[in-house]
Amino acid sequence: MMRGASRRSLHREPNPAPLKALLAHEGLISDELRPPLVAASAPLRQQLAML
Repeated sequence: MMRGASRRSLHREPNPAPLKALLAHEGLISDELRPPLVAASAPLRQQLAML
């Protein structure tokens, strides 16, 4: 189960970009988005990588 801080990180930017970034970091999906989605910011991606 995700901790509170982890769940909050997934909602810091418009969904589903943070969740997709985390899943891509885990190697579960490819790291690509189709318009109109935009990628999670670099600082948020670094934060998610530390989870």
